[in-house]
Amino acid sequence: MSWNLSLDDLLKVTGGKALSAGGGADFTGLGTDSRSDLSGQVFFALKGDRFDANEFLEKAVLAGAAAVVTHDPRAANALVGTSGGKVTVVLVGDTLLALQGLATHWRQAMGARVMAVT
Repeated sequence: MSWNLSLDDLLKVTGGKALSAGGGADFTGLGTDSRSDLSGQVFFALKGDRFDANEFLEKAVLAGAAAVVTHDPRAANALVGTSGGKVTVVLVGDTLLALQGLATHWRQAMGARVMAVT
């Protein structure tokens, strides 16, 4: 099964708001590492104990990201201003929860059974 996600679905499952939609309406994957090839993908800017990916939004765009999902309004607005409309910028309340919402959507779309072993 190929991975394909529309902008409408991305906004629906993440609860996000598109600040710009320059990266297209369909995406081919997702990534969380701005050092990876992100061509056509959605970059989720996660914040951890040691790193805040919101500091690497421009690097993600240079790595080919068609969209970025962030919880930082300042970083989102800065990217909208500097990207020249080349990338879709989605603002969410919590990037990790947005990624979890996308994972739930994808699992349900696949129709896979979930089994846990304890």
